This record gives sequence, structure tokens and C-alpha cells, in this order.
Amino acid sequence: MSFIHQLISDIEQERDAPLAYEDDTPSEVLRFAPKKVRIPAQIIDEPTAHLKREVKQWQHRAEEAEARLQSLEDRIQQIADDYVYSRDHAPG
Repeated sequence: MSFIHQLISDIEQERDAPLAYEDDTPSEVLRFAPKKVRIPAQIIDEPTAHLKREVKQWQHRAEEAEARLQSLEDRIQQIADDYVYSRDHAPG
């Protein structure tokens, strides 16, 4: 049997096998357990609000960095222009 066929066979066997859980909860019991647990909104909202604040801070930092980079680029361009001008207009 080829590797692919063996892999497919193993996956199908795992899919059909009873679920094994770390706490050894029988799969028959888990059939009746709720599929989704409702999480209170404040538990979700607080981390979300915290992340939004962090994103805002990083955006502010990025804007400041962009402004500093632009200032440096402008200064470098001015220095280069001054050098070219002085070279082109140097006596001799």
C-alpha cells in the first residue's frame, strides 16, 4: 500500500474512532454537552478594547516615525543639493 493510501486509511480510522479526551470523558457523555459555550460580552470586550488601544498607540508611533524619517530625508536631500551646488559653483 502506498504512503498516500495508508495516510488516508489512518485518517479515516481516526475519524471513525471514539473521541479520546485528556480527562477521559466518554464520547457518549460529550454528545450531550453543548457545542458552544456562551462567553459574557465583558470578557470578550475588555481584551478587544485593550488591543484597540495598543493598535492606536502603535499607529501613533508609526506616524511619528514616518514624520521623523521624512524630516531626515528632507535634510539629506538639502545637504546633497548644497553639495552639488557648491561643487558646481566652486572656483576653478
